[in-house]
Amino acid sequence: MFNLAILYERGQGVDRSPADAYAWYRAAAERGYAPAKRRADELYAQFNDQDKAKAQGLAATIASSINGSPPA
Repeated sequence: MFNLAILYERGQGVDRSPADAYAWYRAAAERGYAPAKRRADELYAQFNDQDKAKAQGLAATIASSINGSPPA
């Protein structure tokens, strides 16, 4: 998850998407990976309100697909 976030952040092999990177960093962070939490927090602080909403939505979608529950 952390490595996928890096790819989204850098745009390597996928379209560059800080919001997707944030969502994957959050997924890794929720599984206890501290460096992912730090990077997610750093990215989130750089987002405007619209980007924050998009990133949170993506994070919820990823979390629900991993956890097997519908998004809230």
